Amino acid sequence: VLAGGFGGCGLVPQTILNLNSGGGGQIATGAYAASMVLFALVIAPLVGQISNPAIAGIMVQVSLETIQWQTTFDTAKATFENKDGAIIRLGVLVITTLLCYYVDFAVGITAGVVLDLISQGKIGGMGRTEIAKN
Repeated sequence: VLAGGFGGCGLVPQTILNLNSGGGGQIATGAYAASMVLFALVIAPLVGQISNPAIAGIMVQVSLETIQWQTTFDTAKATFENKDGAIIRLGVLVITTLLCYYVDFAVGITAGVVLDLISQGKIGGMGRTEIAKN
């Protein structure tokens, strides 16, 4: 944001690349930080010549690769099979998706995490067993 970019855009793909490549330690984190400073302060004029549609295409591709499709399909399948807690889990997924799309990504993810923790009984003391009894 400081250098005119979008905050967090470089974080998701780099984190996925690091974790898939076995990184995640102090060296990987330091190398990432150094490369982001290099991009923001030194290579910014070159990076600024990349067209917005190209960057948008990369961001869409990264977002599609980030989604855990199998988990999403398993949740929908469990709902149709009337498994315990599946409707609540699908509700959390739909609410999170709608908030991310219509409000803000950070708001949607935060709300989704909180709703999931509440549904599991880790916050507020009302988990799936209490919901099923009521």
